[in-house]
Amino acid sequence: MSSSHPLKLIQDIKLTYSPSRVFVWRSERTGLQSVLIQQSSTMVRGHFAVGSEIHNDSGCPHTLEHLVFMGSKKYPYKGLLDILGNKMMSETNAWTAVDQTVYTISTVGWEAFSVLLPVYIDHIINPTITDSACTTEVYYLDGNGEDRGVVFSEMQGIENTASSIEELETQKLLFGSKSAFSSETGGLMAALRVLSHDQIRQFHKDIYRPDNLSIIVSGDIDPKEFAAVVQAIDDSMPALDKSHPHPRPFVDTEPSSYPSKKVVKTVEFPETDETFGEISISWIGPKVHETIESTAIDIILKYLTLEGIGILCKEIVDIPDPLATDVYFDETYYLNQQINISLSNVATENLQLVFEKAEAIIAKVVTDEKYFDLKHVQELVERTKYKDIKASELSSSELVDTTIVAFLYGSLDGKSLRQWIIDVKDYDVLLEWTAEQWKAVVKKYLVDNPLVAVLAKPSKVLSKSIKKETANRIAANKEKYGPDGLAALQAKADAAQAENNKPVPESVLKQFKAPDLTKIKFIDTTMAKAGTALKDEEQFPSKVQTIVSKNTPKEDHFPLYVTFEDYESQFVTLNIYLSTREVDTELLPYVQVFFTELFTLPILLEDGVTHLSLEDTIRQLKSDTLKASASLGSGSNGFEDLFCVSIQARADKYADAVKWAHRALSLTQFTDDRISVLLDKHINRLAEYKRYGSYALNSSVETTMHTPRSMRYASDLLITEERFKKLQEDHIPGEVIRKDLEKIRSQLVAPHNMRIFISGQVSNLKDPVKTLEKFLDVSSAKKDVAPLTAVPSDSDTCAYKGKDIAKLAKITSMPSTESSYATVVCPGINGFKHEDLPALYTAVEYLNAVEGPIWRGVRGAGYAYGANISALPEVGHIHLQVYRGADTPKAVQTCKKLVSDFVTGETPLESLHLEGAKNMVAHNFASSRQNSSSAALLSYIDYTFKGLVRNNPQEVLKKVAHEVTAEKVREVMEKYFLPLFDPKTSMVFVACHSSMTDDVLKKFEADGYEVSVKTLATSTSLAPYGSDQSGSEDEDKEEEEDEEESDEE
Repeated sequence: MSSSHPLKLIQDIKLTYSPSRVFVWRSERTGLQSVLIQQSSTMVRGHFAVGSEIHNDSGCPHTLEHLVFMGSKKYPYKGLLDILGNKMMSETNAWTAVDQTVYTISTVGWEAFSVLLPVYIDHIINPTITDSACTTEVYYLDGNGEDRGVVFSEMQGIENTASSIEELETQKLLFGSKSAFSSETGGLMAALRVLSHDQIRQFHKDIYRPDNLSIIVSGDIDPKEFAAVVQAIDDSMPALDKSHPHPRPFVDTEPSSYPSKKVVKTVEFPETDETFGEISISWIGPKVHETIESTAIDIILKYLTLEGIGILCKEIVDIPDPLATDVYFDETYYLNQQINISLSNVATENLQLVFEKAEAIIAKVVTDEKYFDLKHVQELVERTKYKDIKASELSSSELVDTTIVAFLYGSLDGKSLRQWIIDVKDYDVLLEWTAEQWKAVVKKYLVDNPLVAVLAKPSKVLSKSIKKETANRIAANKEKYGPDGLAALQAKADAAQAENNKPVPESVLKQFKAPDLTKIKFIDTTMAKAGTALKDEEQFPSKVQTIVSKNTPKEDHFPLYVTFEDYESQFVTLNIYLSTREVDTELLPYVQVFFTELFTLPILLEDGVTHLSLEDTIRQLKSDTLKASASLGSGSNGFEDLFCVSIQARADKYADAVKWAHRALSLTQFTDDRISVLLDKHINRLAEYKRYGSYALNSSVETTMHTPRSMRYASDLLITEERFKKLQEDHIPGEVIRKDLEKIRSQLVAPHNMRIFISGQVSNLKDPVKTLEKFLDVSSAKKDVAPLTAVPSDSDTCAYKGKDIAKLAKITSMPSTESSYATVVCPGINGFKHEDLPALYTAVEYLNAVEGPIWRGVRGAGYAYGANISALPEVGHIHLQVYRGADTPKAVQTCKKLVSDFVTGETPLESLHLEGAKNMVAHNFASSRQNSSSAALLSYIDYTFKGLVRNNPQEVLKKVAHEVTAEKVREVMEKYFLPLFDPKTSMVFVACHSSMTDDVLKKFEADGYEVSVKTLATSTSLAPYGSDQSGSEDEDKEEEEDEEESDEE
């Protein structure tokens, strides 16, 4: 039936640089905006944006980000969205920024998405916002007088970090304390403690209106079908009251008061290591509609900060005794562009000096000819243009971001969006700019324009005062409420939890039919092989293989292992994988510090005479390529003992990509000055890493569970700290280090140790195989090449396997985090072909589901912000992880009971949730292969590294659909998950605030673990493990003395 108030199509935008097409509708009746970004993908993604203007730090926008998922008036059930999402192969999430709350969903295909969309929008517009939901999701006091609540727990882990303190102060100085742009929309802890439920409800009433909502959907969707679904949603919404129009958030608000003069302010953040601080420099940039100037600023920020060639980098970072380890920029688009430049790990005593130096360098871009290079700027314009085109080929993410900005600040008729996305002509305009035009922009926005600089200084006193303040608050709560009052508080929280956790009626869930997970249309790419890869038993005849074979010199004797994955693209990606097992164990730590920096070294060219300086190397590299990196592993796919050199380029620059990969691996020069700079930068970064509980935890896990033969161990910054500091302190000559580095190169870079992977459109590549001869030196061409090295398995370097995993509990005590982080490890499946894997994947998804057992049991009860179980077949382990924990031992015990009850049958495995778990396995396979580039990479990794069939996802999903039963899931839970909770078959690792250490220690000792504690030292590596809590007694005495001094002050 047609609507009496049809949506109006206001824009139909065919992009000139991408196959994407963008449609924009607006409802004249309600003001609702809807946008379809039509793009080929296995996934359909939704972004539902609300302009969230607020003028305080109460956190109302953030609380609604959580409360929306607690049920709508039509579907008043906590977690219905997520339970349905699991069933419909979907994943939901949300974020809150300064000016927006955005609700997201990713679904395999349009069919399921179209069913979920109306349900999701109903939750956004008509949430229940009950008292019980506000209690558990936002804030409450528990029976111990301690702060709890999901939102509170999240902000507790963020508020006192250096970045959060620095960012909030920057916003208040830039925009004025009364501006919405200076609000902490996440909520400050003090404000969350007093935030009322009615305040949240009123904020929703004021802000969550159809005319302040944009429904943005991207995927392979018919526009008519999309419009029909949105039309039905719009028809269900109330009409605008045009006699009392609502002001448009931000746009109709009184403008912020921007700085009239330069402001420099020092702030403190809690940290016992007072060695290094941070610097943030910010400006108000062009108006959001001034796209030429905004794009020019983006280019100038790259010119200032790019590693190795950015003028700030050259004079502050890439020097002997670096003044900072990193310089980087970011931009945020409000009514005006906000411009930020940050400098990391600056010696505390140098914060003011380094800020002034950075300010002076920027000014010289305008006044000193040596500081402005027009050709370099033009190269950056060209490179950025093609990077944007490639990004649009891979994903709709940048289009979505721009669409949200246009919704918040652009014209309501969609013309702003059209102007911003239809083409890339702004880059062509900038390519014609003169040096004077560029300098004028720098002068206007970065020199004459008043800046705000925030110097973040670490403070040991503040760290201890926060610890003391927390203890005093808990003591005051206990005194205020007494035993009976505390019991009543806990009873109230328990009652709220019980109210929230009422199950969704099966009759409601059965209204929604799940899609068939065996019918997912995965993206196909075509494999072709050359060289020693042709010796594999399995071959894949195709037109692409014919092209490759014809271009292979001496096809039977080409001594490189080469694989292609072919798909339609304007670009090419070249990955070269090398096994670090060929490198001597004692040299492995150098790989992470020096070899991941191969693209930031000077080069001796192929002629053996011509030297390229560092600056010339990076300039030419960036001119020829879009991206170049050297790293460990295969992205998020494990195989950490592989070293990978990766280059992305335009297809017509394929030969250049090969040239630069060869230069990086074979012709780079480890000069004395670069060795010194890289060593200094590495050491100076340590203070920053030590501030993060998650990093300290991961360090403890990896260096315990793996041997020094593993890159997981050898690349750990904390475990190798003393070694590199000794090199620095002993002034070891560059020649000595260089000898070791060249030995690594000789062991690592050899034809028999290389697996070359090329993805893109092979027919677009000139000489796809012949070009690779560059990797063959004369000697290797004349003699027999050694057999191809094996793909290194991460499990081969495990220090603890099977029965060896037992009894140990290791706690890292640290002052810089207010939360706790934990990992419990037990034996699991080793390898990728085990018959239990389909059931294991399903069991993981059953337990980890949003609004599933662990979510409700741990997050819902306030024990931690989150927890999950994961299977790691690459190492043969199972992990239980707890993050941002308020009571980590309780979180672990809760997970133990949940798993035990499923295993014993006390809690049955529900068929609807089992169906949802199976469909989430399908979602994970599809979302990781959402475009041709990612599909090609994962097909290669499955086949070449894991030894799986090319259609592995389809084969696994057939087994998940037809062979995985509730009984099979129960069996794998008993076999693989139950051992997590037995000290005889598990190990525990915790990183927590020092105030939590004693409590955590006692609880895990009571569970039967042999607990040791180490204190994260401030100026040296981790103190050794020991049951005597090495170093903690002296630190406690020092803390007591400092607190006494602080009280006197």
